[in-house]
Amino acid sequence: CAMLGFEPDPEGYAALCADQDLARSFHQVHIEPLAVGAGGLQRFHTYAAPTNNSLLAQNDAVTRRYNMVSLDPRETFEIETRRLDDVIFDSAKDLSGFGEIIKLDTQGSEQQILEHAPRMLAQNTVAVVSEVWFCQVYKDQPLFHHLCVLMEEQGFQFYGFLDIFLRSGKRLDKRFHVGRERALYADAVFLRDPLAEGMPAALDDRMLRRIALLIPFAMATGYFDFALELADQFGGDDRATLSDAINRHARADIVQATQDLCRASDAVRQNTDNAMIEMGRFADRWRSGFDYADVA
Repeated sequence: CAMLGFEPDPEGYAALCADQDLARSFHQVHIEPLAVGAGGLQRFHTYAAPTNNSLLAQNDAVTRRYNMVSLDPRETFEIETRRLDDVIFDSAKDLSGFGEIIKLDTQGSEQQILEHAPRMLAQNTVAVVSEVWFCQVYKDQPLFHHLCVLMEEQGFQFYGFLDIFLRSGKRLDKRFHVGRERALYADAVFLRDPLAEGMPAALDDRMLRRIALLIPFAMATGYFDFALELADQFGGDDRATLSDAINRHARADIVQATQDLCRASDAVRQNTDNAMIEMGRFADRWRSGFDYADVA
């Protein structure tokens, strides 16, 4: 697997280039010292937590409402950005094969980046994992439903969330109360589903390449049932081998799961005041998996 990444901060760029663990994790690593966006000069906003730095200004009404001190403004300055299509298809560089699987987490500018990469999405991309937003933490940022429209226009289907993060005003003590919180942001999966309209009439090389990418992508993101579905429909002579590999990777560690439950139970018994917290943390660790309502 080859990885193309972006880091406009000179110190961050140097650190990534020197990261031997990163280099060992991929067959090839290529880091571009730039920011992707709409192209040209754009305002860049820094905040108390550098992980919240963004091409967008924070929305004071939301950040104050939910006491998001990590989004307290620091500096604002202009930064040169490039359109992702212009980077991928730069004739002076050999990057045109990148962009098959996309991971985006750019603090509100995800849609802007994808809007300026229509050629990459059409020619290369089979799956996108993007941070999406349900309320405007940043001013005028597109929200989840806006990105769904864009991705559908490009031939992608929303498939699910890997994680979802909630926020409230914290007016209740979670040790002694129950309730719900507002959905703030999540990591959403969009993909080109080759079975969205039934079995394809023909399988050309492009379709076969997409399916070959989707199977390991589905495994990496935990969608093992989808990976098995693809293997069953398109695996051909390799169907049994693929199915064995997928089942092996999906196999639960029952001992580890049981130990986790026992640790949570022990923590509840030892400190009943924190019982709700411990049970909630256990649920947090496991709730992004299967839905068990359909199991008899």
